[in-house]
Amino acid sequence: MQAPLDGLVTTFGNQTYATIFQPFSLQRLFSPINSNVTEATFFVPGPDNNAKPATTKGFGAVFTDVDLPDGSGPGNKNGNRKASTLIEYFGADGGLLYSSFVAASPGDKSLSFLGIVFTDARIARVRITSGDAAPGPNDDGTHDIAMMDDFLYDEPQQIR
Repeated sequence: MQAPLDGLVTTFGNQTYATIFQPFSLQRLFSPINSNVTEATFFVPGPDNNAKPATTKGFGAVFTDVDLPDGSGPGNKNGNRKASTLIEYFGADGGLLYSSFVAASPGDKSLSFLGIVFTDARIARVRITSGDAAPGPNDDGTHDIAMMDDFLYDEPQQIR
C-alpha cells in the first residue's frame, strides 16, 4: 500500500479504499470529512491575515473513481441516469456562472477531470460535490464514493 492511501484508510476507516482509489499525483488524494461537498472561495492574502476577495478565470479538478454516469450518453435522461459528481462555479455576486457533472470513468483506480476557463477572472467560488455520499467506514457499495486529487486554477485576482 502506498503512503498516501494509508492515510486515506486511517481517516475513513475503510480498508477497501486502498484498492479502489488511485491518486493522480501522490500525496494529494483528499475528501472532506463527514461530507461529500467542498466549497472553495478565492482570495489574495494580505498583511495581518487580511485576505482580499478575488476571482480567477479558470478552475478544474481531478477525481478518482467516479462511477455513475454524467448524463451525456445514450439512454433516458429524464430519470434513469443519475450522476454523482458535480462542480458549480459562482461569480462575485454569488450568481451561478456554470455547472457541469464530471464524466464517469467506471472501474476502480480510474481518473476523471472537469475544468473550465473564462476569458476573464470571474470565478469567485466553486462548490464541488464528489460522489453521492461521504466516504467512511460504513461504505456499503451502493453509493458512488469519489475522491478529489489535484485542483488547477489561474492566479486569483483581487476584486476591485
